[in-house]
Amino acid sequence: SPMGIVGEGKAKERHFFPSLADNTGKEGEGDLMLENFFIQLRDSAASLFWTVLMAALVLLVGMLLVRLLLKLTKRGLSKSKLDVTMHTILLATLRIVCYTVLALVVMQVLDIPTTSLITTIGAAGVAVGLALKDSLSSFAAGILILFNGHLHVGDAVDIDGTAGLVKEVGLMFTTVNTYDNRHVTLPNSTVLNARMVETGSSDHRP
Repeated sequence: SPMGIVGEGKAKERHFFPSLADNTGKEGEGDLMLENFFIQLRDSAASLFWTVLMAALVLLVGMLLVRLLLKLTKRGLSKSKLDVTMHTILLATLRIVCYTVLALVVMQVLDIPTTSLITTIGAAGVAVGLALKDSLSSFAAGILILFNGHLHVGDAVDIDGTAGLVKEVGLMFTTVNTYDNRHVTLPNSTVLNARMVETGSSDHRP
């Protein structure tokens, strides 16, 4: 009947238009998600830019301060009575410490985790220390000998039975020229712990 045909048409219309509304809503939701994505991307890029800029500024200022500190330290050491070799050791150690601290500060500014890195470096340091125990012992003894300044090139000494003139005092070894024209190289750990008699300087030898 005509009434049935009209009712069926209205029913189809009701089924058709909700699908259009659903599609329109999904498209609007997709556009909103895309817009939020670009907003977050813009904010992240801006944040990253300012973080990198701040890290670069900290690095630049830190390097200038380190250079100034090294320059002042070098000037102070030049007026001291320490051995020249000791100057080099102190400056190198100070440089390593300063740049290590600066690197950690820059990593903190960049939000890079440093705990695991410090743990790894510490473990590696312990392993290297155990492997080079004797060498590190001689190195530490060399620093003590140079720092104390009681052994100089040209001194006439008797180190645990090795008598002669000191030719070189290095970080790891001390070289003695014996009176029978032999060159004896002694580890600084041995020199530091051995019985040593200073018999004068080369100027007093016949």
